[in-house]
Amino acid sequence: MKNQTARKLPKKSKYLNICREIREKIRNGEYKPGDRIESVRVISERYGFQRGIGLYALEQLVSEGILYSIPKSGFYVNPELDVRRYYAIAYFLNNASPMKSGVSISGVQKTALRHGYRVIFGMNYHQDCTVTNFIQEHPDIDGIVLDGELDEKTVRSVQCFHLPYLVLGNHDISPEHPQKRIPVAERFRKAFGPALKKFAGKRAGLLYGTKRFSSNLDAVKGIQKAFAENKIISESSWQIECGSTSDYTNCLRLIREVKPDLLCMWGDSSDVYRRTMQMAKETERPVVVYGAHPFRQGDAELFDIPVSITLLDETAVCDGVEELFDEIERRLEEISGL
Repeated sequence: MKNQTARKLPKKSKYLNICREIREKIRNGEYKPGDRIESVRVISERYGFQRGIGLYALEQLVSEGILYSIPKSGFYVNPELDVRRYYAIAYFLNNASPMKSGVSISGVQKTALRHGYRVIFGMNYHQDCTVTNFIQEHPDIDGIVLDGELDEKTVRSVQCFHLPYLVLGNHDISPEHPQKRIPVAERFRKAFGPALKKFAGKRAGLLYGTKRFSSNLDAVKGIQKAFAENKIISESSWQIECGSTSDYTNCLRLIREVKPDLLCMWGDSSDVYRRTMQMAKETERPVVVYGAHPFRQGDAELFDIPVSITLLDETAVCDGVEELFDEIERRLEEISGL
């Protein structure tokens, strides 16, 4: 028996050009809902592509619900289409690993499907790409969700495209930007609280990220509440900002001079602690309660009690994306009323 080979897929740039042209022709009224479009041969020849590429592009549009096909007749525009829409939103993850963003990705996808939309995924993790480049390469979207590390400059670059957009999470950006914020303090209180119950009456230190980010300060408030609820002693001088790995001297002073029974930390501040213990080679150390962070060789000897912190749960993401769809609807109504 001969081995069957998989169908070779065309390069994306080729069939995407066809898909975009057809979407634009539907949007500008050249193709109306219910219309039959040109044949595969005509469309393929227009671009100088093989017929297989033209057929693949049309099949993609069928899978998206933009077209439907009738055997031996051709391809037709879905008569139920709202020609004002592309039926697509984008999700762009800025400077963050997608492995940590599964909840957000799932929430965006589920909400889009409820509205009959597809999601175009983009990111620049270890890649030379910006959200501006991404939007320029994907003009056929009705809105965009922004996630990851975001600042005012990045968000304003999206605002310039006059697209509906949503920022996921707490970021230090202007309140004019639509942002799905999270109750960080409450999430940290609930996450660390159960792990601290057995340390009632003990002395605790705290390592946290730079004060430049308000979310870090909110996290500190949450852990302070967890300390109070569990009758744990912690003075303000035992709570140390860790803006970079060079802050290990303050961490070492805390361990050597204060000698806390336990030390709470999360995120990048655990890198400072790791660096401190590697350089100082301390033989005695506190019990470490940490917000789960990627493990490295030897970490099992440094970190004791992992705490799982879920900031953006799927419900919050879905609620935020619903707000984006509300804005898409609002803008479409404005267009219709002109």
